[in-house]
Amino acid sequence: ARGLLAARLGADRVAAEPEAVDELIGLCGGHPLALSITARTAEPHPDVVLAETAAELRDLGLEALDHDSDPAASLPTVLSWSLRHLTDQQRTVFALLGIAPGPDTTPPATAALTGLPDRLARRTLSGLENASLLERRPGGRYAMHDLVRRYAADTAHTTLPEHVREAALTRVADFHLHTAHAAARLLEPHR
Repeated sequence: ARGLLAARLGADRVAAEPEAVDELIGLCGGHPLALSITARTAEPHPDVVLAETAAELRDLGLEALDHDSDPAASLPTVLSWSLRHLTDQQRTVFALLGIAPGPDTTPPATAALTGLPDRLARRTLSGLENASLLERRPGGRYAMHDLVRRYAADTAHTTLPEHVREAALTRVADFHLHTAHAAARLLEPHR
């Protein structure tokens, strides 16, 4: 990630602001696409310190990476291109994951959120991972980068009716409540 920024912005500029560079890398989740768009934003302004670019990205989030003049340099546009290659079901799951509670999900929680059978939820998560929209983590958990998650949430609010979103959130809340209750019964069976 640091090498990508150094190649685009110059090694001296990157070396001069290590804390700002670390923040940019963190805000972009180390994702090459987000880092490339961020570098493209900062590149024509060598007099602007990278800390300002990081502050803008921190404050504006996805909007800071939306460049109307060049669709290829716009993270929302590139993400929308990725969605075009998904099935309707994958797009719906992607959107619902954007509004789901918590930093990550599991296949059973995704099945509850979406109302899909477990096997189909697993296959859909795998498809989203293959499309680089999700990252698989240890323990069979899946997570979205914050910027991708924000885009997914925006997609949910613009493409899914409110009753669909509310039903999904109710199902996943019930799932988590049931899971917590079952865990409590295992830990204290005589309670």
